[in-house]
Amino acid sequence: MSFKYPVEQNVPVFSLTNTYVKDEKRKNKVKIVSYIDGPFFQNKDLTKKEQQKDLRDRVYECMVKRSKNSNMEYIKYIKKDN
Repeated sequence: MSFKYPVEQNVPVFSLTNTYVKDEKRKNKVKIVSYIDGPFFQNKDLTKKEQQKDLRDRVYECMVKRSKNSNMEYIKYIKKDN
């Protein structure tokens, strides 16, 4: 499961989200805007597994929120089914 090491080592988590924005001055150019968010700390009232899931969920929600600042699709990510 993700976020195992931050929980084991009791260290905060940071996230990096890249967004893509059309450059209004140069029509065919794209600006990459990067957001660093955090620190995200563990909730010590939860079990270790619950802490991992909670951290993952909070980081994911933050990244989804930041990704809405993109006004174009520069890279298309497609989830593969195994």
